[in-house]
Amino acid sequence: MEVLARVVVYGQPRPKGSRAVFITDAAWKKAQREGRKPLPVSKAPDSTEDWVRLVGQVMARELDRLTFPLDRPVAVDAVFYFTRPKSRPHDDWYGHAPDGDKLARAVGDAGNKIGWKDDGRIAFWMIRKVYTDGPPCVVVTIGLPEAGDLPPAAPEP
Repeated sequence: MEVLARVVVYGQPRPKGSRAVFITDAAWKKAQREGRKPLPVSKAPDSTEDWVRLVGQVMARELDRLTFPLDRPVAVDAVFYFTRPKSRPHDDWYGHAPDGDKLARAVGDAGNKIGWKDDGRIAFWMIRKVYTDGPPCVVVTIGLPEAGDLPPAAPEP
C-alpha cells in the first residue's frame, strides 16, 4: 500500500452493524387498534453513533482536503487497540467481541465523503485487534493499493 495518511482516534472502538430491534408500547397499541402486526423499530446504540461521529470528525480535521476524499480504489489498514486487562499480561492479540468486520464498518462509514467518496471504494482492508497498555484507540492508515497487495490468481475450477 502506498500510504497517504494516518489518523489516530482515541476512544473505545465501537462496532457498527448490530442494531437493537424493539416495539414501543404506543406502536403495539396502535397496531392492535388497527388490527395489524406492529412494526419493529431499529436503532443503533448511541455509543456506536457517537463513535462513528468522532471518527468522522477526526478524519475531517486531519486529512488534506486537496487530496481527500479519494474517488478511486482505496486501501485501509485499521488497527483497533483495546485496554489490556490485568488477567492477560502477556497476550498481544485481542480475540474477543466486537467482531473485526463490524469495527471496520464503523470506520468505513465514518470515512464516507471524508477519506473516500464511498466505502464501496475500499478495495483492500486490513483489520487487526490488539491489546494496549495505553488508551484505547484506532489507528487508520489510508493509502492506494499497489500491485504487491494483490492476491494470487483465483484457482481454476
